[in-house]
Amino acid sequence: MEDREVKVGELEAHYVTGGEGSALVLLHGGANDWKEWEANVSSLSQRLRVYALDLPGFGLTPKPKARYTLSFLASFLLGFIQAVALEQVSLAGHSLGGGVALKFALQFPQMVKKLILVDAWGFGRVTLLGWLIATSCNLWRRVFRPDKFYPFLEKEPGSGNHWIRVEDLTRLETPTLLIWGEKDLYLPVSQAHRAHQLLPNSDLHILGCGHAPQKERSEEFNRLVLEFLLPERSEAVGTLK
Repeated sequence: MEDREVKVGELEAHYVTGGEGSALVLLHGGANDWKEWEANVSSLSQRLRVYALDLPGFGLTPKPKARYTLSFLASFLLGFIQAVALEQVSLAGHSLGGGVALKFALQFPQMVKKLILVDAWGFGRVTLLGWLIATSCNLWRRVFRPDKFYPFLEKEPGSGNHWIRVEDLTRLETPTLLIWGEKDLYLPVSQAHRAHQLLPNSDLHILGCGHAPQKERSEEFNRLVLEFLLPERSEAVGTLK
């Protein structure tokens, strides 16, 4: 994997990339950066061209003065995809990154080949315990490491109580793989079942872990992703359940 930067608007967006094949863009969760995918990029890049991106305000991508909404982050993602000269990609997003991937797929469906949502934003509220943990960690960063204080996600103007409208979810036709941790304390597994009911072209896999299946169950996660993105691989070795 190679460290690179590319101009997206006024920002120098940082990402790592490697491998050959169909393009897969990885979007990390809140209070993280591309390194959230360290247990995955090596395996995935053996069959795919992988782009692991630092979103604005995270990792080595600068923090602009902006309203950090899903639409803002989806627009940044559009600029990134255009800057690295891709026409169609598959997207994998964890937590906040899942919400960004979902928003992007709704806004630009022709650009998304397949969608992978991992314990993703957009299907319900964060639990009170999860909100307290995330807020406490971020406030600690603001006091002791102000350079690492991460922006909070804001709702869209006029969006009410929903991050993404239910009627928008039900019209998403992009093939979608849902991977969720059964013991997620932030976004409970009930939201995974709700997502599966709302998204008409989705498959759901529940793993026996917490909020980050890509790290906690990395081998199983990588297998599920490759089988979803490369169906010919499943036909060759047999689908594993």
